[in-house]
Amino acid sequence: RQAFHANGGIALVLHAGDLAAQRDDLDHDDEWGEWNQAAGYNYAIVPQVPATGNHEYVDIRLPNGTESRTLGPYWPLQFALPANGAESAKATTYHVDYQGVRFIVLDGTSAMDLGTMDAQTRWLDATLAASKAKWNVVLFHQPVFTCARPND
Repeated sequence: RQAFHANGGIALVLHAGDLAAQRDDLDHDDEWGEWNQAAGYNYAIVPQVPATGNHEYVDIRLPNGTESRTLGPYWPLQFALPANGAESAKATTYHVDYQGVRFIVLDGTSAMDLGTMDAQTRWLDATLAASKAKWNVVLFHQPVFTCARPND
């Protein structure tokens, strides 16, 4: 709240994932409650461009015994996002044009862990090709360069 008041004129907020955690098989709606309570008024009056991180996903065990992930139940309830994303990741990928800038949101967790990288890549290429914006900004959670070598 102090950041919004101290830096007036904030017109848009980008969130690069891990807004709240979905740990194990537990229900952590309390973290979403805290996130909304902390800046709910500001989030209601300033447009938000959120991306999912790995903590928005729940780890699950498939019937064959392997582990996978699924999007936590609270993500789709938090935001009214455009339904213009990659076909295999519609709930977590989208683009929005704002003041001459196209913001394109990818889902790195889905790409790496759920096999949607090819679909997101094709969608990204098409979205960039169709953009008439002077600037295109791509937002996703995972860093391009990381201290967790050799995982760049």
